[in-house]
Formats: sequence, C-alpha cells, structure tokens
Amino acid sequence: MTTRRRALRRLRAGLAFLTVTQFGVGCWALLWPRSFFDVPFVGMRMPYNAHLMMDYGAMSLATTMMLGRVS
Repeated sequence: MTTRRRALRRLRAGLAFLTVTQFGVGCWALLWPRSFFDVPFVGMRMPYNAHLMMDYGAMSLATTMMLGRVS
C-alpha cells in the first residue's frame, strides 16, 4: 500500500469520526437543549436560551451532512 493511500485512509477515518461526533452533539443539543446547556465544567456564563441551543444543534446536524458528503 502506498503512502498516499494510507494518508487517504487516515483522512477518511478522521472525517468519519468527526461526522459521528457532530451527529451525536447535534442530536443532543437539538432534542435535549437544557441537558446540553447544563454540561458540567463548560462554564456557560449566560442565562439559558433554548432557542440558541436548538439552533446550535441544527447547525451541528447541517455540519454532519456536509462532513458525510465529503467522506
């Protein structure tokens, strides 16, 4: 196997990992925004805003679609 093929395989594996991670985060933020906002040790220094958390979840799912298309 050539070095180029190994590099492509690693790149695709990395993109697949990012896709799965973004999907999980996006579903969590979109479906359970309060739980996502209250993650310990994150340090959100603002009042809870469900609309903002749901928008973030939708953006993460859109990113998932683009990453899935690329990988």
